[in-house]
Amino acid sequence: MLSRRQLFGLFLFAASSLALVYVFVKPWLHAAAPPRESERRIGVFLQVGNPELWPDMLTCTANVVDAVAGSLAVDVRIAYSDASEPDPANKLLISTSVKELGATVSVYTETVKNVGEDVGQFLTQVARAEEEGQRYTYILKMHTKTNNEWRNLGLQSMCGTKDQVRAIMNNLLDRPELDLVVPLGTTFGIGTNTSDIAPVIREKYFTGIATVDEATFSEANVKSMKRLFEMLSPSVPYRHDSLKVVAGTMFWARYAALRPRELAKSYSTIMADLKPGYAEDGTMAHAFERFIPTVISSAGRALAHMPPAPKVFAIYFPQYHAFPENDRFWGKNFTEWTLLRPFKGKGIRKPLDEAKGGLGYYNLTSTDVRRRQGEMAKQHGVHGFMYYHYWFTGKNVRENKVMYKIPELMLADGEPAMPFFFSWANEPWTKRWNGLDGGNLLDQDYGAEDDWRAHFEYLVTFFKHKRYTKVDGKPMFAIYRPGHIGDLLTPMLNLWDQLAQEHGLPGLHIVNTVNNFYEAIPRGQGRDMDAAFHFLSTCPGLAGSPDPSLRDACREEGEAQVATSADVEGATEPVQYWGAFTGFNNAVRGGETDLQVAPSAFQEALLHSFNAMAQSPWRRVPDNYFVAAAWNEWNEQNVLEPDDKNGFAYLRALKIALQTYSAARI
Repeated sequence: MLSRRQLFGLFLFAASSLALVYVFVKPWLHAAAPPRESERRIGVFLQVGNPELWPDMLTCTANVVDAVAGSLAVDVRIAYSDASEPDPANKLLISTSVKELGATVSVYTETVKNVGEDVGQFLTQVARAEEEGQRYTYILKMHTKTNNEWRNLGLQSMCGTKDQVRAIMNNLLDRPELDLVVPLGTTFGIGTNTSDIAPVIREKYFTGIATVDEATFSEANVKSMKRLFEMLSPSVPYRHDSLKVVAGTMFWARYAALRPRELAKSYSTIMADLKPGYAEDGTMAHAFERFIPTVISSAGRALAHMPPAPKVFAIYFPQYHAFPENDRFWGKNFTEWTLLRPFKGKGIRKPLDEAKGGLGYYNLTSTDVRRRQGEMAKQHGVHGFMYYHYWFTGKNVRENKVMYKIPELMLADGEPAMPFFFSWANEPWTKRWNGLDGGNLLDQDYGAEDDWRAHFEYLVTFFKHKRYTKVDGKPMFAIYRPGHIGDLLTPMLNLWDQLAQEHGLPGLHIVNTVNNFYEAIPRGQGRDMDAAFHFLSTCPGLAGSPDPSLRDACREEGEAQVATSADVEGATEPVQYWGAFTGFNNAVRGGETDLQVAPSAFQEALLHSFNAMAQSPWRRVPDNYFVAAAWNEWNEQNVLEPDDKNGFAYLRALKIALQTYSAARI
């Protein structure tokens, strides 16, 4: 007979499955009585003042189109400034690239007088849409802001992935009071703590200031805002205590909340007051970017912000094929499957049969297997793979590179066709996987400069690959135990940075690993680590949060506690990539650790972490990478791949969490 706890677990599992169905059919459910075609459209309003940044806008638009494919048509309205209009051939190329996104995409382009920066272009777009009788349910407004970090914050938060767009759509659908969704930390008002403002904005405008004061809303801006209220929203009285600004004017909005008809009627008057070129503050354009959130707030409607899209990298174990070292140490044709197939231990998950849609006991040298892995991963929201990389130096090492065949095959045949980066599993190999006893099978003493050069020359082929993950152009490279390298770490990394530059790369983005033996690398005493990723952390952390309620979450009990991580106390790296895991049980390898994380708890933990991101504007992550452990660590029972007990439940949990987490109300 099932216990009450088991019954509850089954209920959660069933509920999560139904939730995934709801995510995909919701647009159709809301259209049971089909509205007019013009009311079922999404409007993507792009202001392209800097045509060289068009690729960013195209990627954003493609994610929107993918997210609503089959349910909503999309209008893409592109406005250029007459001061930086592309030549006719490039304009045609831009329009064509958008039309190629899908049959339900319509493209409108126009050139606008260079006044009010993106605001002038946007007002013209709204006026033209109203003139054409085109109305929208929701619109996305984006522009080619030249500040790279600020632009990237907007792009990643509003349209960084198709799952992010679906999450925003679901927030707007499920919260009828919500009118405006903005990038994390870009909206603030009088009295806002500056710690709640995105670092790129805080450092530009609020250095040394604890709270936002009246100066942010200058007398000239307030005067212009009052005039806008009179013209555009006479039924909503101006409220000084509702003053807010969307810094950068990038957002998703209910189209009606922007007062489009009134905007169109007042278009000529507003445009006449806009100044040419760029001005720091005090113009009608600045008043307008303050008007939008203020009129929504004054009307008692809601605003919320979204963090940069979580981009999930699943840790990938490149084994499951015969190679010389395993043959030598454990017997001919030994793989992880050799231990797992016959194992009879209680509760151990094994691969789901191919006949049931799984991958079975595969051989990773098969291109088809890796292709299916990639397809399965992408369908469920996995952004890419973090491959374990094995390179040894020591007296009993015959060849430096070990278990290398799968990443090399991936370069040769392109499968899985996913973004990727490496994590150097830099510990020695011992006679037992858990490393508790026995001697070394492969030493790891790291060698000297010639060895570091040889290692880098092997890695650089991967670093230069188009799908290798880069941060600000720097290849991302994680190290499992950087402290294990000791005094050699700084000279080795300095040499690698130098060699990267010689190969045309700006350097490397070196990532520490936060785990149960996390080693903080002192900053300012050598080559600093650039970031850390959180691996098998036993607390959802949030210890670095200035919000006591989030810090208290670290002490909550329950399965979700051990399944995810956020800021970890003592982690010194400036960038922290959070993570989650699906369980750990090393009984197959002779170990005694058994840490169960049910699919429902995994989903709960993911939602906890993603929701916490929306409440953490102080985080500075160029891309919001999130590391899931693991894709296929079968003999540690740390697996996202479908298994014989849960089917696709862990992958479904990931997809649901990515599409249903909550924007944080402002």
